[in-house]
Amino acid sequence: MFSRPIRWLLALHGDVVIPFTFSGLLSGNVSHGLRNTLLATIKQRRKIILEKFGLTVAAINGSVVVQSDLLDEVVNLVEAPRPILGQFSSSFLELPADLLKMVMQKHQKYFAVTDQDGKLLPYFIAVANGAINEDVVRKDLTLIFFRFFSSRSNKRFSEFRDQLKGILFHEKLGRCWTKHTVFTPWLQKLVFVTEFTALAGVMGRHYALRDGYSEQIAEALLEIMLPRYSGDILPKTATGVILAIADRLDSLVGLFAAGCQPASSNDPFGLRRISYGLVHILVGTNRDLELKHALRLAAAFQPIKVDEQTIDDVFQFVTRRLEQLLTGIGPEVIRSVLAERANQPCLATKSAHRMNVLSQGELLPKIVEAYSRPTRIARGKDVDENLEVNETAFETPEERALCTTFTALKSKIHPNMEVDDFVEASAILIQPLNDFFNHVFVMVEDVRVRKNRLALLKKISEPPKGIADISILPDFKAWDHARPFLARCRSQFAVMGLEWT
Repeated sequence: MFSRPIRWLLALHGDVVIPFTFSGLLSGNVSHGLRNTLLATIKQRRKIILEKFGLTVAAINGSVVVQSDLLDEVVNLVEAPRPILGQFSSSFLELPADLLKMVMQKHQKYFAVTDQDGKLLPYFIAVANGAINEDVVRKDLTLIFFRFFSSRSNKRFSEFRDQLKGILFHEKLGRCWTKHTVFTPWLQKLVFVTEFTALAGVMGRHYALRDGYSEQIAEALLEIMLPRYSGDILPKTATGVILAIADRLDSLVGLFAAGCQPASSNDPFGLRRISYGLVHILVGTNRDLELKHALRLAAAFQPIKVDEQTIDDVFQFVTRRLEQLLTGIGPEVIRSVLAERANQPCLATKSAHRMNVLSQGELLPKIVEAYSRPTRIARGKDVDENLEVNETAFETPEERALCTTFTALKSKIHPNMEVDDFVEASAILIQPLNDFFNHVFVMVEDVRVRKNRLALLKKISEPPKGIADISILPDFKAWDHARPFLARCRSQFAVMGLEWT
């Protein structure tokens, strides 16, 4: 039951009233404001709040920190918004600015205030619903600060570190202290993090600097947590990047080995976020890393056995996050590149973007077609994988020219070459292949000549390793889909006594 009498019922589906009765009242299409000063639309309330922000802080020459999520929430909490300037003790400014903002924004729905240089001031803006007792607001904020921080502000950095011995990371993987001492420094995992996850690393940096640690160490304690959420900044220092990568590799391998793989709708350990953060770091900081090798190194430090299947599962899991990162690129292009370069996420990302651009041009489709033609002929034929091409068995200048061109091309192709360079280099195959298929009949009766020609086509049809699997690209698959039709044509040509190449 409602604690107050119901005065009216409004029930609409679009413009149509949903008729029903409750508490002796009939539903209708009219509602009533509780006060005469009610601003009915969100747009009106937002406009008033933003206009009054500037007027409210003008006297202290301040600037309001307008966080969009908080503004959206506050706009929907008030019906007659009235921004009010509050103040707290300047002694609290000794704490990190991010921490103060977090308390104001998350717990009290207040807006922080800075000077014109962006430095935090001991003021806040509370958006009240009509009148408000400013003394109550200031007391509330003071109580919040005292409750969360006064009992901890005098603790030494080492005291927080010792608390890791009492925090269980996972029953199969041990405590956070073990994770810190064995593999990665978890010094930043302070008690604050359990209350403000968005501040993970911030307080570690604050206490490290306060206790005399170097700027490099303090910054690394913050950067090991970056990125904390989508759109967050990435670590910048070499130490921070290495620790952030190592921490994520360790968590992914350990938790997968412990059987904590996320389900379709359940990811209690945030492994998708951890994995997405990993690929963001590798790509955003331009770090070349052999992913599988790194995963095996992380596996060696786990307190439980990690088999090769688990490593492969983690590899595929990270690769799927990399696919999501490559938005705006055709799915066939992504799969083509990741089939060969998923083990190097940074290189794979660059290659996918370049391949996407090339796929919209004229040359790449020709290259794909050039490689697909030998594949169609050699596929399904009885060709010895180890059979070498014998140049003495050539009978036509076209097959000699094709072999010479392919040999020259093969010497230029290597696994780490740029996609552009591979496509450009492969262009020399187009004309010799056209000449070959226009003048050379592959399936001749002479077994030696036939097998030699098939061996040559087989060598050409083998996709270049370490660059991209071009057989996945649309132009290659288009020829694949035409195979049944081509087979029927070949049969008809045979019936008519004609040659088919």
